[in-house]
Amino acid sequence: MYDPALLTQPAFFISTHGPADAIIASPATETAFYDSTTVQAALGIIQNSGGTIADHNSVQNVANGGHPHGELGYATAWLAYQLRGDATAGGAFTGASPELPSNGNWPGSAAKPG
Repeated sequence: MYDPALLTQPAFFISTHGPADAIIASPATETAFYDSTTVQAALGIIQNSGGTIADHNSVQNVANGGHPHGELGYATAWLAYQLRGDATAGGAFTGASPELPSNGNWPGSAAKPG
């Protein structure tokens, strides 16, 4: 078992409310991982992606049966914020009212400064 409490770099945990993620990477598991970290972290739990219920394989290309449209935005913003220092992208995860936790399509999501 991995121990996210040992992380020394920022982390973005992502899950869905879909049936496959209930087994593979459930919101409860990802939340426990997020809660155990002391580094800057974000927890994204998406409900719908590309007009369908998001699930573990939603991130795949549409040609392969995926529906990644809704899932890619926050993952891209996290990388832009962490790797490029993009303050606009960082607004999804930082500040008095970060966007991610208040997005109704991402219920149960959270962000912490670390």
